[in-house]
Amino acid sequence: MQVQYRKAHNKVSDKKAFSVCSLMNTKIVKAFSLGNIFWTAAFACVSHIFIDIRFEPYGFAVYPDDLKLTLAIGYGLVLGTGFYVGHLLIKNEKLFWPVWKELIWILLMTIVITVVNYFYRLFIIHVAFDSAGIYEVSFLRYMLVGAEVVGSTALVFKFFQTILLKSDMLEKYNKQYSERNVPNAKLQNKFKCVNGNNVDEALFFYPDNLLYVKSHGNYVQVFTKRPSAEKIEKNMIRLSMSGFEKQVENIPQLKRVHKSYIINENHITKIEGNSKKATLVLLDDVKTPLRRDLYKYYKDLLKAKINNGDCRD
Repeated sequence: MQVQYRKAHNKVSDKKAFSVCSLMNTKIVKAFSLGNIFWTAAFACVSHIFIDIRFEPYGFAVYPDDLKLTLAIGYGLVLGTGFYVGHLLIKNEKLFWPVWKELIWILLMTIVITVVNYFYRLFIIHVAFDSAGIYEVSFLRYMLVGAEVVGSTALVFKFFQTILLKSDMLEKYNKQYSERNVPNAKLQNKFKCVNGNNVDEALFFYPDNLLYVKSHGNYVQVFTKRPSAEKIEKNMIRLSMSGFEKQVENIPQLKRVHKSYIINENHITKIEGNSKKATLVLLDDVKTPLRRDLYKYYKDLLKAKINNGDCRD
């Protein structure tokens, strides 16, 4: 399980302002594997070369073919290398960060890459081709055009990157759990991600490992146990019980049995008490209260599990 936190963003009373704030604070996943970074940087490199040759945004139409090709390939390599190095610099940061940080990162990378490309252009024209004064472009004009081209390529770069991230994340977390020798085939299923109210706060877990969830003020406490573990793990995330319930509604075994509790039906071992005051007993003798209207349902469910031999001690 992995929990990540960041300070909560301020609430904005104005509806329009709140919408912009929410958009800017939307959590997105960064690339975290070298393979993901390499292939997306390579894609950005090839895309930039194609744009330069096909659409000639830098006025390449008047350039000789050999100069045009040299500049286009160089621009692409600088862009791909810049994005690759830029991602390595942030690789060890948190898994998530908000949209506004992503936009700032893209802006900074765009400026750096465009400046490097400008001086690369000067070197190629003045030294390699000895064409000083023939293909001169002012720094300001080049920066405006270059920033537009590099920025557009960066957006394509991020789009391609998000396609790889889903499988990348699944591979990372499946590997993480398989390395712990979890002897449960069901854990090969997709993990669940629950987003908290705080910016960049998320909780990852495998549904089969979850025992129960308990409301705790403005937070929920999430209790999990891996089959090979001796102790129950507890994590907290800033979220209401209703918010948590809504995000796991597609997991059938997770049920809300009390205003302050959600349990995993697969881990019920017995029921104590009567219909007026009942208690569910889960694995490791964990006890949770049970609403009166659900008493008969869980009584019948437990009886069916016993008859089928599915009840665990």
